[in-house]
Amino acid sequence: MVGRLFALDGGAPLCDLRSHKWFQGSREHRPDHRMTDPEGIQNRQVPHRRFGPSGAIGIGWVPYLALCGAGLTMGLAWIGPRAAEGLGTLSAVAFWGAHVGPALALLALTQTGLARIPRVAVLSGLGQVLLAAIVASLLFTPVALVVDSVFRVEQSVDDATEPLLLAAAREFAQFAVPFCLTWTLINAPSLMRIETGNPEPQPRVMTPANEVPPPALAAFWSRIPRRLGRDLVALSAELHYLRVHTTLGDTLILYPFGRATDELGEARGIRIHRSHWVALDHVQEVRNEGGRMICRMVGGLDLPVSRTYRVTLKEALRASVAAASASRKRPE
Repeated sequence: MVGRLFALDGGAPLCDLRSHKWFQGSREHRPDHRMTDPEGIQNRQVPHRRFGPSGAIGIGWVPYLALCGAGLTMGLAWIGPRAAEGLGTLSAVAFWGAHVGPALALLALTQTGLARIPRVAVLSGLGQVLLAAIVASLLFTPVALVVDSVFRVEQSVDDATEPLLLAAAREFAQFAVPFCLTWTLINAPSLMRIETGNPEPQPRVMTPANEVPPPALAAFWSRIPRRLGRDLVALSAELHYLRVHTTLGDTLILYPFGRATDELGEARGIRIHRSHWVALDHVQEVRNEGGRMICRMVGGLDLPVSRTYRVTLKEALRASVAAASASRKRPE
């Protein structure tokens, strides 16, 4: 935490963690980082990118799924599959929207839930996506039957008289393949950007002692490319994907955010938002911008701090300052 600065409130004192002195002032009154950080770590700007699911469109997973859902709904209403025969244009849009919306939500929730199962987590990204699609199509079958009954879709005489279980099996057979294809295509941009980690540790002489991951984090770090090192800066959830930021860059992996934060524990960092976790050692400053609290990390990464975690973050930062001050005063 050498040379890090904190602005705990918009006009509150700032703290230089090297000298542990509190002072008032704006950014231009802060100490020269060339004196507090001779190695230039503070000013080394590692490009932390803001990716959406495709990386190119730069939006989050929820907006991306909403766009996909809107496109699928309008496309199905325009193509007019047999399931919506006899419905007007608006009714067809509502009918397919009632299918597509819950289906995408169920797919995302199923993917996230399955990823927390250890035996599923070891599968490849494509394997997890296909498994989630199959399970979600099974869970969606009763929803589809209800939607069909609500919209009173025309059925053949045979379909109307068949047993409920047989009707459910027929619905599942109709949905399984489209679910797998659609969910794979939606996840394809992210799957192509996932990098494969190296589970084999490098020689001990090549890995600094503070970068050797504990056994509990072996599964997590095995997914992180060795080129990014093991000095964690922040984690950001992108639905069932996880954006991992280190001092050397960032990468996207298929790993549950909740599982990662549980494995890391409070000793390494703190959650500041339902979708963001930060390593306290790499917090550069916390500031207010128009009523929003922003946490700036090393490398220029800005993350929002939700109201739920603001007090916890401030207390954690003050505790870090106190601990660093105590260690400096301790005789060697």
